Amino acid sequence: DKQEFPERLRKKVFPFYGGVNVNQIPDDAVKKTRDAVYCSRLHPQKGLLKFLDAWRLVLQKCPDARLSVIGNGDMKYETELHSRAEELGIDGTIEWLGYVNNREKYEIYLSAKVLVHTTVFDNNGMVAAEALCSGLPVVMFDLPALRDVYTVGCTKIPFGDYRAFANAVVERINSPSKLKFNEIEELRDKWNWNSRCDNMMQWLEFIKKN
Repeated sequence: DKQEFPERLRKKVFPFYGGVNVNQIPDDAVKKTRDAVYCSRLHPQKGLLKFLDAWRLVLQKCPDARLSVIGNGDMKYETELHSRAEELGIDGTIEWLGYVNNREKYEIYLSAKVLVHTTVFDNNGMVAAEALCSGLPVVMFDLPALRDVYTVGCTKIPFGDYRAFANAVVERINSPSKLKFNEIEELRDKWNWNSRCDNMMQWLEFIKKN
């Protein structure tokens, strides 16, 4: 985003990403009772409607798979999502959880095998950071804005290739894995709110001196 500013102003632009409340992530082991989880606003930008077609492809190879959807949004769009799932004959494989936050949300992450980050336009995507800090692998589209932000624990799919997206989800479901301990620790150090605030303070000091 900094490249969109005049060159003379770029040094005074600080890209501040959100933080993860890592203290809310349970330390105790959680059994993998879920397959895939989606978490975000229910909005066209987040790509869930189109992903439902990909989820049907997942079910062709993993007929017992279940998708947990965390989030809410405009009622008209929610109705469209439910209607599309019914048209595809997959509504019975989807658990619509509505708004969930804090420790309960992280418990869901820990109980899943993969987070499907279906967004089609984004500049960060905090839910991916939350999932990764929980040790949960993520499948996402290879959006330019996310390339430098997420470099560990993600399977990145060419934009718009929903068949490849579905295949990556199937692979995660059939061969569940968790990020390595040192990867999780590094991610938590990077994303926790103390680190975010330290980054902001360092930038403010830089501005003050320059």
